[in-house]
Amino acid sequence: MPKKEDKVQVTGGGGTFDNKYASGTNIGGRVGYTKQLDEDSSITGGIAGYSSKAKFDTPDGIKKVNQSKITGLDLTYRKDDSSYGVNVRKEGSGNKVNVTYTKSFAKGGMVVAKAPMKANCGASVPPTQKAKK
Repeated sequence: MPKKEDKVQVTGGGGTFDNKYASGTNIGGRVGYTKQLDEDSSITGGIAGYSSKAKFDTPDGIKKVNQSKITGLDLTYRKDDSSYGVNVRKEGSGNKVNVTYTKSFAKGGMVVAKAPMKANCGASVPPTQKAKK
């Protein structure tokens, strides 16, 4: 049973388009959940992604595109005024995955954030090669 302090976060955006060449929708955003562990600590996890649908009127007829992707995952642990987080995100047109680790802590009543460390954990995957006949 969720506690009163537990929270769900939903952020998003999108739109529709309709002109003489194409019509469709694009929706993107993040859904997260914060679980209160005790009086002064919590853990937050989230998932980000998008969904696109479009119809194009081409000389060869109507072409449809439906695409949905998860683009990122995040996890943050907070204790008192300190936090530790990791974010895994797919970026660009290749299959590159970036991992970012962040840490912030309180010093003299003021929160000081350390610059995030970023590591490129994946490389682009080459396109599928056609079989030779």
